[in-house]
Amino acid sequence: IFEWDIDLLQKFGDENVILDGYWQAKEYFKQYRNVILREFVLKEEYMTTKLLAMEKYILESNEPIFMHIRRNERVMNVAARKAHGLIPKDYYIRALSMMNKWFPYSLIVGVSDDYQWMEREFGKVIDVTFEKFMDYETMYLMSKCKHSIIANSSFSWWGAWLNNNTEKNKFLEGVK
Repeated sequence: IFEWDIDLLQKFGDENVILDGYWQAKEYFKQYRNVILREFVLKEEYMTTKLLAMEKYILESNEPIFMHIRRNERVMNVAARKAHGLIPKDYYIRALSMMNKWFPYSLIVGVSDDYQWMEREFGKVIDVTFEKFMDYETMYLMSKCKHSIIANSSFSWWGAWLNNNTEKNKFLEGVK
């Protein structure tokens, strides 16, 4: 569900219901935001030295921005590309340009399922990547960045939504 349906949750009343989907509309969660942020934390046993070091680096950086590129599945799988689209390189160039105007001394963090392509196309502007991290660590670190350039991806959307920066900027176009 990418768009807010005001009637959806009211249809079920007090029934216990399992809802399946992408749920990329903040309106579904805004009344529970504080609860979700409080509950969505990594247990101490998952906080490795490497993860803590990267978190510290991000938190001490000036205006860290993650840029998420989801590409492999969309290039390799025609059905996935047809259903979700493949965001063109130009989208990321425009997003980086805007973020650079707003935050000229920011840290650009690259997140992708195709780090080779990301390095080839954007290696000169990306300061650091999360390539060596597990998905749950990457999501955690994405949430620590102040701003985001997101792909058309639930992973990307949640990484930006879990960010607790009240002044955050999120760049996303309706690309399909």
